Amino acid sequence: MRAICALARTHDLASPVLNAICSSNEHHQDLIYGRIRSYGLRRIGILGLAFKDGTDDVRESPIVDIVVRLLADGLAVRIYDPLVSVTDADGVNLHPLRQKIPAITRLLTGDLPEVIASSDLLVLVNDNSEVRAALEGSLEPLTVYDFHRPKFEGAFG
Repeated sequence: MRAICALARTHDLASPVLNAICSSNEHHQDLIYGRIRSYGLRRIGILGLAFKDGTDDVRESPIVDIVVRLLADGLAVRIYDPLVSVTDADGVNLHPLRQKIPAITRLLTGDLPEVIASSDLLVLVNDNSEVRAALEGSLEPLTVYDFHRPKFEGAFG
């Protein structure tokens, strides 16, 4: 969307609806960031990093910018996304991620149980059946904020 808005500007085209979408997307990011911070918890587990479910594309993923803000606030962040691998990612995908989050290799793990166990708040970003099953099967109560379905927010386990 940002690319389309920029293209419209370079051609001196008025695009108020497109600009409103870009503004709305930024506003939603602020709301989600605020919601995560409202829990007052310091160890945040991010479950899903990619822009869309089922992909490894992190290039315009809103959660990446939210992670940057959480880290700037001094919070401990761990990230699990089975489709995103720092070692397998290509330059188009990896370069912007490393620019925004230089410590990504330390934060991203393939160990879902470790992320769940080490987090006070779990942010469910992508709809992944493995992740949902792990949350629902937890023997410990978990605090979960569901990025896409706030009605599922609350305690699992």
